[in-house]
Amino acid sequence: MASETVKKNVIRVLVVDDHPVVRMGLTMALDAQPDIDVVGEAKDIESLTAQVTATRPDVIVLDLELEPDRCALAHLRNHGPADARVIIYSAHEEIAGVVAATKLGIEGYLRKSTDPGQLIEAIRSVYAGGTVFEPAVASKLMEGMKTEREAKTFRDALSKRELQVLQLVGLGKSNGQIGATLFISERTVKFHVSAVLAKLDVRNRTEAILAANRLGILEPPSETI
Repeated sequence: MASETVKKNVIRVLVVDDHPVVRMGLTMALDAQPDIDVVGEAKDIESLTAQVTATRPDVIVLDLELEPDRCALAHLRNHGPADARVIIYSAHEEIAGVVAATKLGIEGYLRKSTDPGQLIEAIRSVYAGGTVFEPAVASKLMEGMKTEREAKTFRDALSKRELQVLQLVGLGKSNGQIGATLFISERTVKFHVSAVLAKLDVRNRTEAILAANRLGILEPPSETI
């Protein structure tokens, strides 16, 4: 961290990671840049909150999952400065995590395997008002958003009763068991199952379960259905 020489007109960066070696490496690489000043480091939510308050960074380089805290970004968005720009710098790139982070408002997402020079350029870019998503991460983001749109489409297409039937099919219930649970005839269950298969564009119950799981629309039915 630059402490002896005060840099002027530079980007104030806060480095947040629970691994000390990673923090040290990032700090050294970033502080070597004439237009970047690492004003603080944090290893968990407690120190993140303290450092954000004390340093008021322009850009926060944030590991997506801090041990043992796994909600650092959500905490930051709820308690941190609204104008701080965030770059996720993480080893994790699961679709759900990328989409969730994007919904919470981030300006960049880079994997830790990314060349340090790309992170430096990303910091400059987001500070200037841009967004930077590594191509592989951007692809996962688009895939996740597409899946969410599809899930919403299917949820809207299925009636409440059809969704209940699908949930029970997902639990491995037979038509007779579904009918007994929902207090409807087995013939009516067959009608609803056929409608679900048609709307999901699948051929059988197994494919329906797989499709519903992929879209994240298969949830255990409540006790009241």
